[in-house]
Amino acid sequence: MTINASNIAVCQEALYLLRQDVDLPTVANAATDDSLEWRKSQVSFGTAIAEVWAAHDWTVTASAATDADTTNWTQAMRAALAYAIARELAIPLAGRMEDLKLWASLAAQKLAQARVEELEKERKAVTDALTRDLLALLVPRFDPTDGHLPRSIKTITDRASALADGVRHVVLSVHPWNFAKAEEPTPSCKVPHGCDPYAFASEVPAGCARLLAVYAHGGRLDDWKVFGSSIVARAPVVKAVYVRDDKRPDRWPSAIRRLYLYRLAADTAQTEVPNLVELLEGKYAAALRDAKAEDARESSTPKDAWGRNHYVDAMHGIRPDGPHLPRHSFHGLV
Repeated sequence: MTINASNIAVCQEALYLLRQDVDLPTVANAATDDSLEWRKSQVSFGTAIAEVWAAHDWTVTASAATDADTTNWTQAMRAALAYAIARELAIPLAGRMEDLKLWASLAAQKLAQARVEELEKERKAVTDALTRDLLALLVPRFDPTDGHLPRSIKTITDRASALADGVRHVVLSVHPWNFAKAEEPTPSCKVPHGCDPYAFASEVPAGCARLLAVYAHGGRLDDWKVFGSSIVARAPVVKAVYVRDDKRPDRWPSAIRRLYLYRLAADTAQTEVPNLVELLEGKYAAALRDAKAEDARESSTPKDAWGRNHYVDAMHGIRPDGPHLPRHSFHGLV
């Protein structure tokens, strides 16, 4: 036990919960004090502080001694520690099993309250709008009686960050969303002999989340397959229509943004809030139906805005069906 005023005060508070007739030493004479209560308090302090510190990812001022020194702890953390020390002292000082059960229950309540206070403080510190909306789905409120409180907000946001790219691709690929449609010239060349009937190869457009269609000369739909980052087709390829990988979900249309949040929340909940998985999966399914219906009602053609600017291409001498060379060697196909 680190001997300082804060640690001694917590031990004194724990003793007052059990007895009002015992005073602990000051910092100046703690080293020479040999009273039974002081010795037992030091032992109980070591056990209790390790337990409280390990129960949560606390955000108190970082220090090598933080897990043995309560100087920077919040009042709620100190209260939780005091009740945990009282629990440890219940048998040595009071000698009754009923006292131990009482203080164990009260210590658990105080620790849960301290954790809730810490989680709310962390939540308020989040500034990203998308993350705030995600947390509102996963942890709309923190309840001290909940036996599945997260260790910290950071554990949730870290897990969500790890899943975000995969979820983005899933949502963009699940439907040919108008806002993300694009088209790009993808001229092809003939692949080596023996690849018939798919004798022409082109590249999947950069930033493609899902390929929708491949066109040959004259606006004719081509037959095509994808191999890695290459497209093989029956006829010479002129252009491809695809869903682009828009990496800013916060700027997506509201219905699709909501769909992304439900998918990310459901995947994050698998490990962080398992009791919400079934509910969030249901909300995702409903949001997907709504987003598809809203997308189908749109009468504009966003792909024109998001695709290539053919007027600018023409001024640069670029023709959509011109003799462009592929950028790469199609990964061994040619």
